[in-house]
Amino acid sequence: MIYKAQLDNLTPAQRRELTERLLNEVRHKQATIDKLTHENAVLNRMKFAATSEVFQGDQLSLLEDSVDEDLEAV
Repeated sequence: MIYKAQLDNLTPAQRRELTERLLNEVRHKQATIDKLTHENAVLNRMKFAATSEVFQGDQLSLLEDSVDEDLEAV
């Protein structure tokens, strides 16, 4: 960590180097945030899509009834 008193004593070249290092760190952290945000969105889609497509007990019995009727018709 750099304190204000230390900043005042840096040469222009040292300030440029520090600025470049901090910008690279910010870019890296932003890329990590973007990646995690994307992964979170994908996982949420997988989680909620899977639960919305699961058959409930009542729905399953309706399918079984229609299969039985279709078999009788054949």
